[in-house]
Amino acid sequence: MYYQIMIKSQTEEEAFDFDKKLSEEEVIENYIKPYVENEEVIVGTLILKRNTIKEMSIKKTNNSLEELKIITENENNIKLKNYERACNEYQRRGLIFNNVTPPKKPRTSPFNKKYYLNSLPDNLLVELKKKYEERQQKLNNQNINQISLKNKKIFISHSSKDEKYALELVKLLEAIGVDKVDIVCTTISGTKLKIGSDDYLEEIKRYIQESPIFVCLFSENYLESSMCMCEMGAGWITKNKKIVILITGTNFNKLENTVLSKSHGMKIEDENEVGELLEVVEDELHIENIKYTQKKNKIESFIRNIKEIKDSYNKKKSLPTKESLLDIKDDLSQTFKNKSNIGELIGQNKGPICKMIDLEDEVTKAINMGMPRHAIAMSLAEKYNIPPGEVESYFDEY
Repeated sequence: MYYQIMIKSQTEEEAFDFDKKLSEEEVIENYIKPYVENEEVIVGTLILKRNTIKEMSIKKTNNSLEELKIITENENNIKLKNYERACNEYQRRGLIFNNVTPPKKPRTSPFNKKYYLNSLPDNLLVELKKKYEERQQKLNNQNINQISLKNKKIFISHSSKDEKYALELVKLLEAIGVDKVDIVCTTISGTKLKIGSDDYLEEIKRYIQESPIFVCLFSENYLESSMCMCEMGAGWITKNKKIVILITGTNFNKLENTVLSKSHGMKIEDENEVGELLEVVEDELHIENIKYTQKKNKIESFIRNIKEIKDSYNKKKSLPTKESLLDIKDDLSQTFKNKSNIGELIGQNKGPICKMIDLEDEVTKAINMGMPRHAIAMSLAEKYNIPPGEVESYFDEY
């Protein structure tokens, strides 16, 4: 197949690229792309910008124009030879029959490339332009996906049980200028992986590999999570910056038994170390430093919030559960089964035990009814004569 390209400028200049034995992709790249993108289009001896082009035609032929010229000349020769033969026959027969009609001379014309191409019905310009635009759209979609992946700059590996710590860290990073879309934190809205990921583990692996900074929120919960340990292993084999943040009372001794034992470690409540963390992020991601006082205020606010989370976590651990309180009641009954003062002993413990069980039941019932949590806390605190914070400690179960 041969492509025939013709172009006419606004000043009526014409140029041709005939008999281009190219693939469709080459035609799109050499002619359609510059035509669509308003670049210079080179056809024959003309170099034209898109806004100076009046007409452009791209047609396709099975034979080259030179071959078609030869075919046309052969056809003309055959016609002339047939005419000559007919004339000879006329002369021969005309001597005998007076009414013989003389032969009519056939019309012949030399092969005209431009005339021939204009006679072809299909101009491929529109069709090829559409194919180019579809190809570009596909490439753009691929680039968007790659940019979406490569834009991720910080991967925060953490246990879902430590979500509150992760949320505060994300807020702090945003406060110094890190865009939320550049962070991967699988439990925090706006930084989660997209719904419908074909291979969740493979996508996490790619994000870890592409992110310049890998942050590990290290805790007892982290050690107990097989998913977290997989992320730690994936982070270990990359060349990115690795930062381990110790939370919820975890110590460095626990870290020594992991693959990140030689990575930079810090305590989440240490103001100086949090400041160093932010400096690493700013340097690595080329973020413009915010004013010292602003940064200091952000860090202090972060540490206050972290301490509140930690206090809430410790308080939750220290509170007996409903099941444990029932076990205590049963143990007391068994221990003092044969004692004469059993009623008195159980009576002494019955009040606080039942009070806590009833409080938990009422919190559950109110939450299921859809009552606002602050209203629940105030109402039950007044009823049981306890601080609202003690009621709120039961909310962590929901």
